[in-house]
Amino acid sequence: MKIRVVLKYGFAALVAGVLVLQVASAGAAPSGPLTRVSKTTILDSIGYNAEVQPAIATAPGSKTLVSAFEVNRAYNGGASAIGWATSVNGGKSFKHGLLPLTVQAGGPGTIWRGADPTVAYSARYGQWLVAATALGSTANTQGLYVSRSSDGKSWGSIILVHSAGTGDTPSKSWLACDNKSSSAGYGNCYLAWTNTASTPANQLQFSRSTDGGSTWSAAVGATGPATGTQVVPQVQPPAPSAPVGSTCGRVVVPYAPNTTSVSYVASSDCGLTFGAATSVTSTQAAQHTPAQGLRVNSPGLSSSTDGAGGVYLTWQTRSFRITQTTLAAAASAGATNIKVSSVTGMVAGNTLTVDTGANAETVTITAVGTSGAGGTGVTITPALAFAHAQGAFVTVNGVPSTSTAAPNDIALAVMPAPTDATPAPNFGAPSRIAVESDAGASTNTVDHFTGAIAADTNTSGASTHLALFYYFYPLSACQYVQDLGSSLNCHPSFGYASSTNAGGSWSAPQTLATMDGLAVLPRTGTIGTTGNGNPDLGLYTDAAVIPFGPLAGKAISVFDYGLTTNKMDVSMYVPSHGLTIGGGS
Repeated sequence: MKIRVVLKYGFAALVAGVLVLQVASAGAAPSGPLTRVSKTTILDSIGYNAEVQPAIATAPGSKTLVSAFEVNRAYNGGASAIGWATSVNGGKSFKHGLLPLTVQAGGPGTIWRGADPTVAYSARYGQWLVAATALGSTANTQGLYVSRSSDGKSWGSIILVHSAGTGDTPSKSWLACDNKSSSAGYGNCYLAWTNTASTPANQLQFSRSTDGGSTWSAAVGATGPATGTQVVPQVQPPAPSAPVGSTCGRVVVPYAPNTTSVSYVASSDCGLTFGAATSVTSTQAAQHTPAQGLRVNSPGLSSSTDGAGGVYLTWQTRSFRITQTTLAAAASAGATNIKVSSVTGMVAGNTLTVDTGANAETVTITAVGTSGAGGTGVTITPALAFAHAQGAFVTVNGVPSTSTAAPNDIALAVMPAPTDATPAPNFGAPSRIAVESDAGASTNTVDHFTGAIAADTNTSGASTHLALFYYFYPLSACQYVQDLGSSLNCHPSFGYASSTNAGGSWSAPQTLATMDGLAVLPRTGTIGTTGNGNPDLGLYTDAAVIPFGPLAGKAISVFDYGLTTNKMDVSMYVPSHGLTIGGGS
């Protein structure tokens, strides 16, 4: 099927034309057109004509949205510049430009490339912050820098946060600011990153600013020390009854210790110290590597916080496809024992996902009996919330999949908002986001990766509105090029699903865009490598829910999309005027 996707140029708001493309659809029709918000005009010998790795942030009670991304992705690391695209009318239109970090953007002559931008807003000081890694002429890391702006369009000189040195190579940082006026840390901004040159390797590091990003503290580590990658910090508010200004907002930093697990560290003293690591899952983050070596993060963490401080954490994993059986007899709502066709792979303490789709629910095994409709079954907690028919799928979630061919799903773990009784909550058990109904461990061939979760800050608790954007292959075992127009070819696609009940159930997925193939993407290798490198979509994307104005409550994501042209054209797009959040009740 062909769908008509309208792509408006937002370039300096000067191009009046509209580009109409024919884009192959791998799923449901998109809900609306896409708007191009940035297109590189840099011509140099460093990078491809490609923009990747976007981040986006909103401001409380404001229509301004600010995004940042790599411009002209370089083969062996970073990009020629860091770009920005900003909307001051709630996503209706965007303007864009370059941050003053690199020589291409008029920055210091010693900084040739920028990498891994991240965006946040400090409400107390009215400052937008973009942090990025500065690289030298050989892609050597020089340090972490921040640019500031009061309007998201005019940016001041760069500010050094942390300088690289011997045994100190900061990488892939992420920003979060404390925007709760009840917090003792109100206005603080926190930057987390990984030191790839530390001993042991990949120690987590943190710095804070108490003045809107003008100055930054010396780096501190976590107790342990904690080691890993893909830090995605969030800030929770103090417990409801805490006197205003008496308690710091809790800084929660999820990260990936390795490619099969997810953990977090936290600070309750406004970022002065970070405690020991707590596991979110040690078994449900095993990965399927996307076909043809597509460059993605593993496990691709993304996080967001609702209006009360509940934290929503997602990642990609094949773990939900390890072992699957069916209900041997119907199960009633309120049941604490279910009859299953097989008990293979089930162990007390592990979890089960009963059913798929809107009524899917995850429970914990307390005892394993015998299989069959007449067997002793499996005892679970909590009791089932829904009735499930005989034959409904039951997925064992206890250990990572042993099949590297199993495609990735998107997992969701939720940390509740702080309460007076539990001011420092933990994450709950991960559950599978049922983007598509799962007809079996290998029947569903859609491969999901590089997800981005966003919570509507005007909602909270069980009524939280969530938006999930993600890339996917319609066919997991696709090929680079089979034949022109072959259904076996790899078609990187961008999808969307949403929930109005904190992830309890999800809307039907929408396919927003589908690329013609992998040839439209840049290639990324490492310093000193030869050959073409791997196709590069970027290691992350990002999402937000518009908090204020006529489009409040609509979901938006800035993402990279490659056109089929006679030269490379990978630019930044958003869903025009945002997407409606639905699903759930």
